[in-house]
Amino acid sequence: TAYVKGVTDAQLKNLRDTELPTYIRLHTAGLESDYALLLRSASLMNWQKEMKKVLLAEYFIRKLSLVSYYGMGLLKTNAGIKEEANELDRDIVGHDIYGAIRHLHRPEMPFYRYTNYEDLTSEEKRFVKRVGFRALFNLADPLLWGRTRFHFKGYYLNLSGGYGMAPFGDYLDQHIWLNKNTLKMHFYLREFESRNTWYPAFGMDVVDLNLFEKISSNMTLHGWNQPDKLKFNASSGFFGGAIDLLIKYKFLKNGDKTIRALSANIGIVAKTEGFLIEEAALGNHVGLRFGMSIWIK
Repeated sequence: TAYVKGVTDAQLKNLRDTELPTYIRLHTAGLESDYALLLRSASLMNWQKEMKKVLLAEYFIRKLSLVSYYGMGLLKTNAGIKEEANELDRDIVGHDIYGAIRHLHRPEMPFYRYTNYEDLTSEEKRFVKRVGFRALFNLADPLLWGRTRFHFKGYYLNLSGGYGMAPFGDYLDQHIWLNKNTLKMHFYLREFESRNTWYPAFGMDVVDLNLFEKISSNMTLHGWNQPDKLKFNASSGFFGGAIDLLIKYKFLKNGDKTIRALSANIGIVAKTEGFLIEEAALGNHVGLRFGMSIWIK
């Protein structure tokens, strides 16, 4: 079991009582990270930016691990850990899925960290089944049998499904990747669900868009409808969105050599209130990032 330690019960209880969506995300952030890595790997392979022999084995194992963890509740399996005597030695959440579901349904119950299947109510166990069965949607993916693209009217494309948990419930995804010459795009539709209400979302990526000889860019747009105040029990929602722009300036170009160029990168992300995969802030946020890329053949 991977542990995150050194946090007191009082600190965690205060977070749960004052910022429940953030507290729930302590449970789901690792799964969110795995899902984001899968999407990035899928993009690289579907756009022919990386060979299958480099990424496919890791992709296959990570995806099956993700589905297996979400599906533990279908077998009523426990994580097999007990709360340590010293609270600073305890993992912050224990079993991610059971803990998230218990606190979504009963956020005001007496606080403890590690949740077993037997600790859940009948309604919570039904939600565990919802998570486990919906996670199978991640297996709707041609990459799992090595197919990176289909040819359609001059374009190469690939499709996949996806599933994950959010700070207020969960979501289903449908992804499309397009590739033609230098055009590389990714689109998705997303359906969030709180306790009983659905909320639509969408997004798109355009990568390696050449603006000038030495300057290229990646751009991502997101739009969503999500539950009011990111509450699990909400029945109405709000609209929001985000833009993520990355500019790359190439220098030290080496022609046909293995390392073709280096680039200095600057990125900006701006978002309204709402949950966005890989973005830590749940509220309004503007962030900058700087980096460097090595361009190889």
